[in-house]
Amino acid sequence: MPYLGKVLVIDDDPNVLELVKLYGEREGFEVVGLNDGDLTLAVFEREKPDAVILDIMLPGKNGLTLCRELRSVRMVPIIMLTAKGEEADRVLGLEMGADDYVAKPFSPRELIARIKAVLRRTQIVGTDTNWQFKYPGLDIQADTRRVLVNGEDIKVTPREFDLLYYLAQNPRRILTRDSGMGL
Repeated sequence: MPYLGKVLVIDDDPNVLELVKLYGEREGFEVVGLNDGDLTLAVFEREKPDAVILDIMLPGKNGLTLCRELRSVRMVPIIMLTAKGEEADRVLGLEMGADDYVAKPFSPRELIARIKAVLRRTQIVGTDTNWQFKYPGLDIQADTRRVLVNGEDIKVTPREFDLLYYLAQNPRRILTRDSGMGL
């Protein structure tokens, strides 16, 4: 079985952690489980996952805060996995920077398929590379999610960064709302 990457799962339910670990490892993922929001950033920095599965309701920092913080550290696909399945909750999760949203109860096979899909749609950038798009006067650094205009650091929201990053990946292409940006 080929190695598909490392997935960090942050959920306070040990059954969810075990289920995702079981199905993920069967498909070729290395799965690291965590049940406390306050430990997430340290584990994220140490493990350098290729994707993150994140619950909203956690002890310590909540998932929405963590989603924003993880996005500011490194570009990595984030799937919210939570019991909060109302439309407003899903929209908020996506607006905070999540790439996908799965409501509990969930199908583990579908979750693994969604992880594979989000990894196919996103270019994984390792922290040991300083990968970037450079244009005259514009520098987009995917590994740190920084945007520099004429050498000056510009503050952008996670959604603005994702859109700019996507546009930079698709130069000279006409893009519409239905282009499949996933934004």
